Amino acid sequence: MEKLQIHLDNSSAAYFPGRTVTGKITFNTHKPLSFSIDARILGEAVTYWKHWNTTFREHIQFTSKNDHLDELTQLQKNELVAPGEHTLNFSFQIPQECPPSFEGKFGSIRYKIHVDFSRSDKKKIESEQAISVMPYLNLNSIPRALLPFEDRKSTFPRNEEIEVNVKIPQRGYIAGETIPIEMSIRNETRTKTLPISIKLIQVTHFEAQQRSGHIFKENLKFHRNAIEDNISEVKKDIKMNSTCENLNFELLILESTRSSFKTKLIQLAYKLLISVGKDKSLDFELPIIIGTVSVQPEPPSYKRAMERSEDCPPNYNE
Repeated sequence: MEKLQIHLDNSSAAYFPGRTVTGKITFNTHKPLSFSIDARILGEAVTYWKHWNTTFREHIQFTSKNDHLDELTQLQKNELVAPGEHTLNFSFQIPQECPPSFEGKFGSIRYKIHVDFSRSDKKKIESEQAISVMPYLNLNSIPRALLPFEDRKSTFPRNEEIEVNVKIPQRGYIAGETIPIEMSIRNETRTKTLPISIKLIQVTHFEAQQRSGHIFKENLKFHRNAIEDNISEVKKDIKMNSTCENLNFELLILESTRSSFKTKLIQLAYKLLISVGKDKSLDFELPIIIGTVSVQPEPPSYKRAMERSEDCPPNYNE
């Protein structure tokens, strides 16, 4: 047999959860053959890293795997096929709960179509085609994404108080939007210029089980490895002309920012870090969720809708 190939109907090979992957398998035979063909869609998360143990002077390995998708369909079962070119169609649905494809420093989430061509008297022939699952996260389906967040902190350098209050209107945003930050400062110190830093930090958590080392196998535990990346930042020195100041900032979320997601082994999360002055006690950490469908304003209540309906409509003929 020659040219066992996988052809996807979607040339981009990118699919959203809930969508169907369709395509065909083509192959060519020069003589009558009896064989079976299996097609499988696979989605797997893998985490891996090494840690140098200075005590025993060895690398400790950490690795784990978790299947997110594994579906098999038999396209042909030991049937005799005449010589020539042949085509077999396949179709798989991607479950709604599948996480997006991901490539990171200590792990990945990958999807593929795998085809096996098997004969009883020959070694099997295999072919693979990578596909991508696109992120989809509707912020309106996450109650906490709609909630505001507010925090207040104070410090007393040299018995003089600085009090800072920060507030954001919601916790969920999509790439390309800006995060509006309201800040009120009460400064009773002699320092009238305060440096302010606002950062959006991406935190990627990887979990893996220890696979080697000088301990018993039953004591090999799961470990977490985290990476923090600065996505966007605003820095400004604020000169206070009065004891109390009300400030407003906007932090842009770059278009390339990935959507939040959480799986057993890999989690992508975000936090907003706000620093006021040089005192760490005035540092704030606010949770942020990045989605793909933006927060929509709530529809008016039934009572408000009825009140509005009593108003006279405009006369469009005038």
